[in-house]
Amino acid sequence: MYCRIPDKQFKIGQPVLEFQTKLEAMPGKLQFRWTWPFWIIDTYKKTFQLNTLAGEALPHWVNVFRLKLYRGTTPPNPFTKHQQILTNHK
Repeated sequence: MYCRIPDKQFKIGQPVLEFQTKLEAMPGKLQFRWTWPFWIIDTYKKTFQLNTLAGEALPHWVNVFRLKLYRGTTPPNPFTKHQQILTNHK
């Protein structure tokens, strides 16, 4: 018998949380392991390239199993400003 893991569907521009597996700085069992929201900027199969809120790309690709959708108050998406500027110039 096996357990089927549901497929997670993410789109470019969505805010997500990343699961941190290595937290040596602050050991503790009840520590919060999901880091602040990142923006999805690129995808390849089941891995994603993430951007910080400051607009800097993370140096590594993240597997889909280490991501979950951010459902809190969504911070302003830095990509929508650039898209609006591009559409206004056309």
